[in-house]
Amino acid sequence: RSEEVKKALLDAYPCAEEVENPFETTHQLHKLLENEQSEFDHHEDFDDLIEINNKYPEAAGKRGRDGRLPLHIAIDRILPVNVTSGLLFAYPQAGKEKMEDGRLPIEVFDDQKVTDDWPQEYLTQMAKLLLGNDMPVSIEDGTPKEHSGSWHICISSSTETATSAVRGVLLEFENISDDDSDDLCGFGKHIHALADARDAQGRTALGLASKESREVIHKYLLFCGRYKLQIGPPEYRTATSVVLRAQDLAEQVDYGVIFDKADDNGNGKLDRKELNAIAVSIGFDPGMFLKGSEKSDESISKGEFVSICKRHLGDGPREVVIKLMQKRFNGSVSAMLARKIPFTQSTWYQRSQMYHQTPKSLMQ
Repeated sequence: RSEEVKKALLDAYPCAEEVENPFETTHQLHKLLENEQSEFDHHEDFDDLIEINNKYPEAAGKRGRDGRLPLHIAIDRILPVNVTSGLLFAYPQAGKEKMEDGRLPIEVFDDQKVTDDWPQEYLTQMAKLLLGNDMPVSIEDGTPKEHSGSWHICISSSTETATSAVRGVLLEFENISDDDSDDLCGFGKHIHALADARDAQGRTALGLASKESREVIHKYLLFCGRYKLQIGPPEYRTATSVVLRAQDLAEQVDYGVIFDKADDNGNGKLDRKELNAIAVSIGFDPGMFLKGSEKSDESISKGEFVSICKRHLGDGPREVVIKLMQKRFNGSVSAMLARKIPFTQSTWYQRSQMYHQTPKSLMQ
């Protein structure tokens, strides 16, 4: 009876046998990917894959009987990078859809260990492709766009794969090498929008960022990669310079470590000679430590040293002033400028001078 039905259909549509069956093509792609005997390092199997992708590219977006997309099958089997990247390019949406175990594809590559088949370079390449395909803002104008959370997953991880992927998508076009895929770079110009982008729980990307990713973001977000400029009128202005208030968000100093390194004789105290040796590195008059000591005017204990440092130098971001100049200048901040910066018990205003060619717009 099936033959009779087939004959009737062919009589009604004689060209039916010449038309590609999309369901059969999809099945062939899944079968090829799932077959443990397939060796994609060999030209024959890889050519078969390319032929199917070229002949019926929609197959890369079709789920098999087990519900998996071709890209997810390739990732589950840890197939070579030429296979996984090819399937991603054929159907980019697959990189935004969760796999059978509930993870996004980028999470799999972030967790993947380096192997002979998957060196760090390949892991970073795939992570960058997946991340660039699922950014929370538009590359054109930085406006929010629908995403699956790859940015927040990647930025919260401290692995080399994730950190390198974050660095790669932020990189400016003019700074990329010939080997990079430049259509996935250049997001650094939208760093403020990316830092404020929220995940499904309402958490900002910057708030979730690991130490490694935060350092990468700060290079784009902060002046000189560490100073958060204060919004408002400048502290001081001349015809050739402008002084701005800022917060120094560089990694905080461990005063206990400074004490231990300076304690040459290991007696748990710093005398005048030892204090003089570290005065320059922390920017503090050694005499003020001894004045603040309740026990001695010749030496100070570790506890007192740390307490005085935190009280006067701060136990968080330092408040600083930055002098921007149109021309390079060798010299110190003027005494008049120094007097303009108040000194308090809780905060010390570090006098900092940056030698940069300053845009004229900042001097106006």
